[in-house]
Amino acid sequence: MVADAQTLITEAQELGLFKPQAAFEVHCSNCHGRLDGRGDCPTCGLIGRGAGELERRAQSDPAGVSKLLAAAIAKRKSYRPAGREDGFALLVVEVTRDEFALAGGGLDRHAVHHGSAL
Repeated sequence: MVADAQTLITEAQELGLFKPQAAFEVHCSNCHGRLDGRGDCPTCGLIGRGAGELERRAQSDPAGVSKLLAAAIAKRKSYRPAGREDGFALLVVEVTRDEFALAGGGLDRHAVHHGSAL
């Protein structure tokens, strides 16, 4: 059964899936994956066109638009950024050159892992 295209467009807007891309852009602004020929991201579900364009297209091809939107929404809901495993995010510690020198020029792996370096 094909879901209502307008309902899917509303859900896609709530998820922030519509991000019109310039013709020269080849990487997704969300996940940095490679965009397909239409400017859509096969990795995170970003749609490289505006909602208005898909609303117009839904008038002539509601099944096609519903299929496109359902797939994009499913991709976004299942997308997990790289570097995240088991719900833990990668911790990035910014250290100045002076702080690095004071630490002896090296960081303890245990300290970095637990976010207590310096």
